[in-house]
Amino acid sequence: MPQKATTPAITRTRRGYDAGDIDDLLSLVTSAKPEAPAPPVPTAAQPKPAAISDSTSGPPSRNDIFKRYLAYEDAISAASAAQASIEREAFGFSLTSRPRTEGIEDVAKQAIKMMVHEAQNQFSNRYTTLSIQASDVLAATGQENWEHAWHPTSSRARRGEPFVPAPPRPSIPVDLDKIWIYLEDTYGGEAGQIALYKQLAPMLINRLHLNDKDMRRTANAVIAYQSVRASPFSYGSKTGPYKIYERREVNEVFDALSHVFEWSGLDALSLALKPDRHRIGEYEFKYDVRDKFAFPGLEIVAMKSSWDYKFSHDAAAKLQLFLGTFDA
Repeated sequence: MPQKATTPAITRTRRGYDAGDIDDLLSLVTSAKPEAPAPPVPTAAQPKPAAISDSTSGPPSRNDIFKRYLAYEDAISAASAAQASIEREAFGFSLTSRPRTEGIEDVAKQAIKMMVHEAQNQFSNRYTTLSIQASDVLAATGQENWEHAWHPTSSRARRGEPFVPAPPRPSIPVDLDKIWIYLEDTYGGEAGQIALYKQLAPMLINRLHLNDKDMRRTANAVIAYQSVRASPFSYGSKTGPYKIYERREVNEVFDALSHVFEWSGLDALSLALKPDRHRIGEYEFKYDVRDKFAFPGLEIVAMKSSWDYKFSHDAAAKLQLFLGTFDA
């Protein structure tokens, strides 16, 4: 039966509700017709959220994130204050606190880190990752002290000297557009290729022991070597065939040499050395001691713990020219 329009008054007492009281309350709630919610009463204590402009005039700027982030923080603060005001009206105290935000300095630091990471991915190749240090990028763009500039301080003058006020705070913490332009100019296109060469040269010298003390010269070749760590391919075998652990390091050397001979004009050797043109760096690759791998102008002789790279005199001269040009 539907609840009647009039109900007996319930006298407030200090005791808690019993089961019958709760049933009566639930009956009242479920049978009453829903009423349209009253429009909120505007109060001066409720600040309006800051609007975020979506202007599309002019080219996009990475620095826009700072203006938008400050508007985002203002919007969160306004919404939090409005919620706290409603809670105080209802309960006499607020129940929720303002959500935590990152802070504009942390946003700037993360943006710099991600831009450097983006440049490394965009301007590197499959086997060699360009080494880009954020500190070097900031120094090159004249922004190594951006955090200090974002917190200007007044100078305490000595007695008798005038007070020097703090310089004005810059409009943005750090110029992200300037950083990205530098990354593109330094590591993109031909500039990036040169940066890669400057990184490959010392790596090859280290991996192949390319110095006069360790290199050998014969009538037909100039011989360098690469140390490898190998183990029997099959469990229990003591004589091979072998597999190598440092497959990535071997692939990096082949890729670097391919770049060397592409730069020096030995196209056939460059193409043959590309890691995707042979199986030497693959997971299932195995070899026996004294196996030989021939390329145009280069022969590799595999040992258990080292591989000999026998360059023809022409290829060795090209390699020496590359190292002399790009090794710092």
